[in-house]
Amino acid sequence: MRPLHDRRAARAFDEDACARTGLPSLLLMENAGRGAADVVRACAPRGVPVVVLGGVGQNGGDAWVVARHLVAAGVPVRCVRVDDADRNPRADAAAMVRAWVGLGAPLGRARPDDRALHASLVDAVVVDGVFGTGLDRPVSEAYVALFEALRAARDVTSLDLPSGLCADTGMPLGAAVSAHRTVSFGAAKLGLAIGAGPTYAGDVYVAGLGVAPSPHVDATLVRVDPADVPTWLPRRGSACHKGDAGRVLVFAGAPGTVGAARLAARAAHRAGAGLVTFATDTASRAA
Repeated sequence: MRPLHDRRAARAFDEDACARTGLPSLLLMENAGRGAADVVRACAPRGVPVVVLGGVGQNGGDAWVVARHLVAAGVPVRCVRVDDADRNPRADAAAMVRAWVGLGAPLGRARPDDRALHASLVDAVVVDGVFGTGLDRPVSEAYVALFEALRAARDVTSLDLPSGLCADTGMPLGAAVSAHRTVSFGAAKLGLAIGAGPTYAGDVYVAGLGVAPSPHVDATLVRVDPADVPTWLPRRGSACHKGDAGRVLVFAGAPGTVGAARLAARAAHRAGAGLVTFATDTASRAA
């Protein structure tokens, strides 16, 4: 099972990790970006320069870490800071901007509706670090245009979750990036698994922060993967019979709803129940 964090749990996870270990949040960002860079190197098309888009929030800081590690691995990278209000990066993100510029690497700046920026994304390999889990309001029309332009990219890797996607509901906040894959940090985000999230997220990877999960931070939900199920089912002996394999009573099937009842009974049977009893309305018994 994999934990799923909403916006609140993701913030609590980071705060708890720093409090328990004494590690600076900057190091957690470094670990996250390094893990995402490894995924980009392993999965994105090779031989194509990478365009890294970052915003002014912490997600942008993750993006600059990814860019730095890609360059260290010999991957050509172009970084563009995207913002529609000419704001300065905050907190750890500002430190990662300084680290990138300190290498002598240029950092471009563009508004999200910049047509030259849009043209440069055609057939490009892109790392999307524009917005993260902190986004809680609909994006402006300028960002809608940017996210639409990203559909022309050859490959898109989003950081933590696709920009514009709500971490709590999995629905676009006006619009969202449609990614080929998403690298989530610390734990997968709830919005990647519900609503329209799976459609926008693509393949989901989790990059660790170098800190074990804490019992003090509750996951919003957990995701059950196919590999989990066999560990819950007891191994049956060669001489077992249906009475040894559990019994299920399916009490369902009001008039006109027999289809759902049949699905429930069939699911119980196929899941391995030894005996399934179908208690239903008289009119549904024939089905």
